[in-house]
Amino acid sequence: MTSDSSCYCIVRITWPKWIVATGQIALGIGILLLIIFSIFYTKTSWENFSLYGIYVGAGFLLLGALILSSNDW
Repeated sequence: MTSDSSCYCIVRITWPKWIVATGQIALGIGILLLIIFSIFYTKTSWENFSLYGIYVGAGFLLLGALILSSNDW
């Protein structure tokens, strides 16, 4: 019985190294922004500013995860 690996994933792209590095940086920035702004949200009275920071951090996190998960390692 042969296994066909193409049925396990929808899209696999061999990204250039600079795009993979950008994805790793975006993932790191997203994690840092989520940590920093969630501390701001709980410790300060800047709720709206902190929520926007959390949204931006989540966007970076999703962008980095999308790039790294679609890369054909």
